Amino acid sequence: MTTPPDHGRAPEPPAPVITDSGSYGRLPPAPAQDVSRFESRTVGARSGVTLLAGVGFAVIAALWLSALSASQATTPTVALPIQERGVAILTSIDDLLELHAEEIASAAPTESGGVAVPGFLVPGVELTVGEAQSGDLDLMRAGLLARSGVAIYAEGVVALQPPDGLPIETTTFSTPGGTRRVMNLLGQTNHDRAERFVQPLAVVAIILAAVVLLLGNGFSRFTALGLAMIGAAVVVFLGALVLKFGIAFIGSDGTAVADEFSRLVDTAAWTPARNAIVFGAAGVALLVPASLLNWFFDRSVVRSAPVIDSPPAS
Repeated sequence: MTTPPDHGRAPEPPAPVITDSGSYGRLPPAPAQDVSRFESRTVGARSGVTLLAGVGFAVIAALWLSALSASQATTPTVALPIQERGVAILTSIDDLLELHAEEIASAAPTESGGVAVPGFLVPGVELTVGEAQSGDLDLMRAGLLARSGVAIYAEGVVALQPPDGLPIETTTFSTPGGTRRVMNLLGQTNHDRAERFVQPLAVVAIILAAVVLLLGNGFSRFTALGLAMIGAAVVVFLGALVLKFGIAFIGSDGTAVADEFSRLVDTAAWTPARNAIVFGAAGVALLVPASLLNWFFDRSVVRSAPVIDSPPAS
């Protein structure tokens, strides 16, 4: 008994024939895929840890850049010229030496073997006998400033405390007031404090960067690290700008000496800015090629054998 044809149903296409030279006929559509398990991966624990590590790296890198910059700005090479210029501003040393030049040249040595300068505001700092008897104001000025700078770098502005115990009065928005604050910041104590943080912060930053690279996916891990580096650099650079303009606003009254001091302070204030630029440039150098490679390899390129609807004629 034969089955009658079903005229209400379209005939089924012939089954495809797959050979080495290609596919003859059309393959049926692929079944729908359950992608829920792949979507959940993006919000999994691994992605969360990677994100936290990236944010933590940006924060620690910014702190490390700040500590490194503070350490560099407070080294004796950078700080002592600023300390000396600060002493010159606070003591009016040029007028003082010119006023007492003859008295200094004829003065007898003190118990410590030096020659005291009348009215000089840094206690315990004196001229050598040779400097005093030379009559050379530039030589005397250089000697006083050098020894004063070393004393203030080691002790802070407390080295300016006069023997009678009365502090030097300065206003906040003035060159002397700004000078005292800068001199106090650029001292040995702050240098040692910054030095203690540089290495530990660097170690933590390296560990967090390694976590990002180990747990990240593909080239995106390098993109994330580059973005974190750029973010840290931007924060430190903006902080350097605020520091620079804050010092310029508080610490200059327009005099020639104050302008020279401001130029010296700019050297210290721009230290974090330069470090941020270098660090940010390294982040860009990591981000750009990683983004390009990630874009290139993420493109879906499907290569398949040709599909032929009917076999070639024999």
